[in-house]
Amino acid sequence: MHNQIASFLAALDARPVSRYQWLILLLLALLLVTDGYDAQVLGYVVPALAKDWSLEKAAFGPVFSANLLGLTLGSLLVTPLADRFGVRRILLGCVLIYASLTVLMVFANSLTSLMAARFICGIGMGGAMPSAMALMSDSACAP
Repeated sequence: MHNQIASFLAALDARPVSRYQWLILLLLALLLVTDGYDAQVLGYVVPALAKDWSLEKAAFGPVFSANLLGLTLGSLLVTPLADRFGVRRILLGCVLIYASLTVLMVFANSLTSLMAARFICGIGMGGAMPSAMALMSDSACAP
């Protein structure tokens, strides 16, 4: 077992990280940053939305909770599908879901529609984060 690990480490050390691997790692890191940004940006928008919709800021609590619930369900239910259908397919599907719903949130005109969009967006984000990390580790070690 020790010889296998030593030969694997020697093979990794002998081959430099390619430009393609750096590009993949950069894109996946940007994906994770946008994921975190999207989760935080709503906090800055709530005061303006509360004023426009004549609501108290506390009324937006369920919107934040819906996003966190979506993140949890996405990571628990969507991520195992990556083993069956492939990490890249699941990652691309999740990114498509949360990117499109992030754009569509501009058109939300009620608290309920915003909450539903944040929930589904959270499912996409929850599935994207673990898939991106798995793809990062695969890309970092691949020749």
